[in-house]
Amino acid sequence: MWMKTLAIALLSLLLLACAGSGSRENPPQPDWVNGPSAQFPVTRYLLGRGEGRSREQATERARADLARNIEVQVAAHSRDLVSATRSRRGDEEAATEVQQAASQEIQTSTRQLLRGAQVSDLWQSPEDGRWHVLVTLDRLRTARDLRDEIGRLDEATRAAVNRARNSDDLLLKLAAAREAVAKQRRRVELQRVLNVVSPTGASLPPRWRLADLEDELKALKKRLRLRVVADDADLRELAAGAANAAGFLPGAGEAALYSLRLRLPTTPPEQRDGWYWQRGILRLTLEDAAGRVRGTHEWPLKVSALQAEQLRPRLLQAAEAILRTELETTLLGFAR
Repeated sequence: MWMKTLAIALLSLLLLACAGSGSRENPPQPDWVNGPSAQFPVTRYLLGRGEGRSREQATERARADLARNIEVQVAAHSRDLVSATRSRRGDEEAATEVQQAASQEIQTSTRQLLRGAQVSDLWQSPEDGRWHVLVTLDRLRTARDLRDEIGRLDEATRAAVNRARNSDDLLLKLAAAREAVAKQRRRVELQRVLNVVSPTGASLPPRWRLADLEDELKALKKRLRLRVVADDADLRELAAGAANAAGFLPGAGEAALYSLRLRLPTTPPEQRDGWYWQRGILRLTLEDAAGRVRGTHEWPLKVSALQAEQLRPRLLQAAEAILRTELETTLLGFAR
């Protein structure tokens, strides 16, 4: 009798062992693969799901899915800002600028958030061998980090605003005002990210209105009247256009607080393989009304053309492209 009992017990243990082994080798499909996760509810976590031929590919896709989910939600908030800017100012160019800045900030913020993302679960399908990965981002911890960063931005803005309002040097005032605007634009986007990440949606009221800081910066730019001096009329004209696009007004005689001097020396044209090549250096110098140099900067240029007479126009085009994108940053970089 006891032999029969022992045999039954051993058989039961064997069956249990086989069942356990099968469970480990072929675990059931997790709930998060095709639906919500009981272990990682969306009230506590932001989720990203990925599928691929390898764990690495699935993980990469899961992180991309998480980033896409965050960006879509934050972008919806940013569209509200663009619409408000267009309505308040009636300024399509300003709205476009805000939209571009918002898009860049969303991507920057999302990349930073992903540093805190973790692979929380993975599963390999026994049918096709494909991997499924779940990446999670803890809402509470991420919200705390965002609030800390917003606090640092507010402190940096406070210092910049004080410099802008208390300095006697217009260039220093401008540089500080521009820094304050940049910090608060960054804050606006972080606040939008916080609204998406925070379980409660709690926001941190700003100390400054971004629109007011932008208006102060615009007013200061109009005070910095520039007299443009260049090698030739074409260079002078494109530099004046770039200065105007940056928000600086032209000045002449005593009305000019600064002189913007530009030169474009070039090397002799070279011909190679049927093409003409030429190098040049765009040299910019800023002087104050007393003739003191506040700063200089150079950009190397290189152009090619099928005909030699096309080289000069292309050099001017390259110079204009640089000035249109870098003039403001360069000039305010001379503030010291």
